[in-house]
Amino acid sequence: MARFPGMAAKVQKQARGAATLLICLLGCALSGCAMLGQAEKPKTAEDSTAADERPSPSWATQKGLAFSQKISGDLPAGINGLMQEVTTLGKGSAPLPLTLSQLRRRAQDQQTRYEEVLHSQGYYNGTVTTVLTSDKGNNGRAVKIDFQINTGKQFYVRSFKIRYVDNPPDAAALPDDALKLGMWKNAPAQSARFIKFTQLTLKYMAEHGYPQAKVAQRRIVIDLSQQTADATLDIEAGPRLEFGDVQIEGLTDIDADFVRSYFQFKKGDVYDRRQADETIKALRGTALFDTISLTSLAPESDGFLPQRLTVKQRVPRSIGAGLYWSTDNGIGAKAFWEHRNLFGAGESLRLSLDTSKIQQIASANFRKPHYLGENQSLIGAVEFADENTDAYDEKRVVVSGGIERQLSDIWTGNAGLSYLKSTFSDDLGGGSADLFGLPLGLGMNTSNDLLDPTTGARMAITGTPYIGKVSRKLARFIRAEGIGSFYLTLPAFPKLTLANRFRLGSIIGAGDDRLPPSLRFYSGGGGSVRGYGYQKIGPLFANEEPTGGDSVVEVGTELRYRMSRSLGLVTFLEGGNVYDKLAPSLTRNLMWGTGVGIRYYTPIGPVRADIGLPLNRRNGIDSAFQLYFSIGQAF
Repeated sequence: MARFPGMAAKVQKQARGAATLLICLLGCALSGCAMLGQAEKPKTAEDSTAADERPSPSWATQKGLAFSQKISGDLPAGINGLMQEVTTLGKGSAPLPLTLSQLRRRAQDQQTRYEEVLHSQGYYNGTVTTVLTSDKGNNGRAVKIDFQINTGKQFYVRSFKIRYVDNPPDAAALPDDALKLGMWKNAPAQSARFIKFTQLTLKYMAEHGYPQAKVAQRRIVIDLSQQTADATLDIEAGPRLEFGDVQIEGLTDIDADFVRSYFQFKKGDVYDRRQADETIKALRGTALFDTISLTSLAPESDGFLPQRLTVKQRVPRSIGAGLYWSTDNGIGAKAFWEHRNLFGAGESLRLSLDTSKIQQIASANFRKPHYLGENQSLIGAVEFADENTDAYDEKRVVVSGGIERQLSDIWTGNAGLSYLKSTFSDDLGGGSADLFGLPLGLGMNTSNDLLDPTTGARMAITGTPYIGKVSRKLARFIRAEGIGSFYLTLPAFPKLTLANRFRLGSIIGAGDDRLPPSLRFYSGGGGSVRGYGYQKIGPLFANEEPTGGDSVVEVGTELRYRMSRSLGLVTFLEGGNVYDKLAPSLTRNLMWGTGVGIRYYTPIGPVRADIGLPLNRRNGIDSAFQLYFSIGQAF
């Protein structure tokens, strides 16, 4: 048995080296030594010069001794790659060796690096032999270096043991084996696994009241005969601590109690680093701070661990603007103004304006976080709109308010009240609407980016029961819709992202009643099925203008290729249709569009340019292609 890092192996090598040296000396005494196939001359007084100072052989020029090198042996792919990474001989700006002795020393240093790689991967019986031979190529003489590697059998972990040398009061409840930390036995005895063993142990301690735990000693015993390794950690747990008071630094116009409402712990809770990390994550989600740090101070004698929260506030106000253009709707512009700390407790107000030749929409959205509870917000919105599309003309005002609640890390739900008042006209004539609604929603988001996601998913399901009057007639119906998108990037192809989307919608209970045009379903355009005109998919009036429908289905897939840091290409296939009946058809009569696009990536999101082609082109209705320019991905 030997102690890590392979002392038994080293002892064996030293013994073999001593025996080899003795044999060589005996051989030299009997028959003379040969170097690289050249017989050594009898030693004279001139040979008393140190080896490194002796003249170079005839093939060692003033520029240095030329040499070549290779690694031989049946190496696993992973080991071969690591060997290449640690190869330094002959690389860099170091001058060539002037003598054979210098070359031998450098080769020996390289051999040591290769041996360290073998040990780090669990090959403790592996050997590296360095062989130097003469090479008469290249119009002169040089040296060939062959590193002959024999990995031997890979060693496996037999046990991971944890001992607590300072006997903490709850030692019996602490793990004594890494199996309880999610590691397993009979895995290769690689150095990375022992490092992970240490990291997991200290992480567990910091999450269960021992943030000051440290490693007193780590012992890894190698059994050369059994090809196994046993690892033992001696841990100094330190005192068991609880969260103490929190000092907050850096606040200017944000209420301290509002900040404290995001704490995921309270004084007296057993210290858990996860709760500290969740606190930082929650505060980042407010978008009120540029930097956030939560550090522990010196523990107090009563077992409390005080904390210091240091923040740097963001500028609370921001403005933004953007342009978009498409062949069917022409140019449009968007602008917004936002205040993220209106009354000192994270209240946000966002004013937006969207204007183009077919619509002018002004809206205001308000949110008060932690309203009557830590995980819910008060939300409110007002919208003024004037739309003049091919399908209809409508002027409307919508007022809504409600509660949004965080159900989990990825799920949110909302409920509220709304009021819609509008006047409208289409090819069937004019009308008006006064409708009260009860909007209900459920959302999910695991995507990794708001404007350019590459992994995760998003989904929103909404259902709004309406009651009121449409053109002086009683109207009662439910409008339901589900929208989702999914993003996949494989580690083997990090530049490729597969994005998919769907949309399903239905109006229940409308019957033959006429509804406000903005509540009907439409499809076609840059935000749905590219290649077709805005709202042009679905039933049409006699003059070939869209009527809207009671149900809709859309599907789409897009392959995104990131060419460089700033440029990308996409290709897409999308389909959809609108129906006069309650339930959409998921497989029949879909209108398909395809196309390609380019993306220019900026700090505020990608700028996209797409060309879409209708695969089910209708004569006199659909153009041969559609062009779209805007900010952000299509979905």
